[in-house]
Amino acid sequence: MGVRINDKEIAALIRCAEAGLSQGEAAQTTLLSPTTVHRASVQFGIRFHTFRETDNVRRKRYNKSCKATKPAVETDAKGQRAKEQAEPKNANRGGLSPFEFNSKKARAGRAVDELKKAKTVSERKEILVGFNMIEHEIEMARLGRRPQLPMDLREFQSLSAKDEAKQKAMVVAERKRQVILSRFKKDEDLTAADVAAKIDMDACGMSVQTISSFLDGMSKQGRLLRYRLPQVKGDRNYWHYFLP
Repeated sequence: MGVRINDKEIAALIRCAEAGLSQGEAAQTTLLSPTTVHRASVQFGIRFHTFRETDNVRRKRYNKSCKATKPAVETDAKGQRAKEQAEPKNANRGGLSPFEFNSKKARAGRAVDELKKAKTVSERKEILVGFNMIEHEIEMARLGRRPQLPMDLREFQSLSAKDEAKQKAMVVAERKRQVILSRFKKDEDLTAADVAAKIDMDACGMSVQTISSFLDGMSKQGRLLRYRLPQVKGDRNYWHYFLP
């Protein structure tokens, strides 16, 4: 049984398959029913990603499709290779590069995420139209039928988990510095041990060594000043800190 689907919807399904989407994700992206997507894949030979496929299998299948679409070399009557037609400078030979393929997959993934957040049919249609338009323009630029897009298509990455953890650690460290500074009074000189005596170290999660490290750092930043008393034989010579 044939499926009722137009050329634009077929092109959209092909782009979804090239981006590595499954049939269910393609159905959400194109607003088609899963049954229609499945029948179209059978009728037009569109191969979508399945979770049983490994990354290596998908890569081999993709490379094989690229080689299959490569035109055969024409020869003249003397058996010599004919002159190749000049390609545009911005044309990509051999299909999409791995970077472009991953970028396309990332764009499709973002479109699916936006579709999941959409609350109305009109919002879903608007997201779908925008996705198909930008993919069409990217494809035309890849084929050399239009100039390169005057925009950066790279995804604006949000803070990674590592960056977020680093930022939180900086905030916590600054809070500890403020706790230490709050223990200083005007014209008062304190050592690390003196500051530790004024702080509930268990509640603040600081030891004398940690306090000494913070004091050393703040003195280098100019937030505190320090000096040492003359060395006495047999005694340790500690830094004394005070407010500038």
